[in-house]
Amino acid sequence: MIEGEEDNQGKKLSHFVPIETKWGEKQIASLLAMTGLLGKFAEKFNGEVDVHDDNFIDSLKLKFVGKKIKAHHDVQKDQAGKDRTVIIRFEKVQDGSPAPKAKVGEKPEGKSW
Repeated sequence: MIEGEEDNQGKKLSHFVPIETKWGEKQIASLLAMTGLLGKFAEKFNGEVDVHDDNFIDSLKLKFVGKKIKAHHDVQKDQAGKDRTVIIRFEKVQDGSPAPKAKVGEKPEGKSW
């Protein structure tokens, strides 16, 4: 987490993407575009990607590491009372650098990390 509420400092977010669905394919393409990797992946796989191909999956695992995007989210309680994050939208981090940090305890406009 780069910016946000003090309670979120140090937390990480996982986003499950069912890559075998049309929605999942769009999500992967969007994430690749936001991280600047879409062109490299299109070139490497000649524009034809089989999402079940081990080379594709391994490339995702290697290339996404260290890449940053901005995720607007909301936190809601599930039926068991645990906090669950709901992604509202993703955005590209401008110029490849992290978004400006909010001061700890200062609530930025919207919730993002």
